[in-house]
Amino acid sequence: MRLHKISDWNIWYGMFGKSDYANQMSNFTAFRGIIYLSIVLPFQLFVVLPFKIFLLLADYVSRDIKLKKIEEIKESNRSANMYNEIISLVPKVEVQPNKSLRKKYANKIIALLNALENMGRSYLFSNFEELRWKMKIVLKTADALDYLDKADKQNFFNKKKIEINYLFEALYSLKKEKVTIKEFNSLQAKSEITGQTWTVDYIKRRLLSAGYTPTK
Repeated sequence: MRLHKISDWNIWYGMFGKSDYANQMSNFTAFRGIIYLSIVLPFQLFVVLPFKIFLLLADYVSRDIKLKKIEEIKESNRSANMYNEIISLVPKVEVQPNKSLRKKYANKIIALLNALENMGRSYLFSNFEELRWKMKIVLKTADALDYLDKADKQNFFNKKKIEINYLFEALYSLKKEKVTIKEFNSLQAKSEITGQTWTVDYIKRRLLSAGYTPTK
């Protein structure tokens, strides 16, 4: 003997009798449709679906915030590394007697400064623009400083004529690169022989002391 299973249809069938199964079944289906359209579907559309969308949006926003925080940390670490590299390179530029290395380090510093500016981190250096300007001056005066180093060596060996040639080469290089007197003097580069700061005026005095006689 099989027990009769209770269902929505059993309840409906019991309420409205057993005379016309097809009609009752049709009415039951229509009733369920009305219930679905009037209660279930609106509930799903206006409660369940918005709630699911809210959960998806909340999850997306949460993940987006996490990704942004991770990216901010990475960018902060990158900028910190750039800052430290610039700090380590600046002294090398100032004391480097080799022209090629001086240019290499100055170019590297300028590239790092530009990268920091693009990242919105130029505030890491209180003298940001001044530092970049100084590195550009280093590039423009690299050849002149190289000639002055060579002039110092000739002075040491007491080769005055060659020293004069190198001093003039330095002045010509400054003129060719359109370096102003103020820009050159701002470098505060020192002569390895005399210990005095190289200025345009000091180069002219060195020419005179090496035996150069200006023509009238």
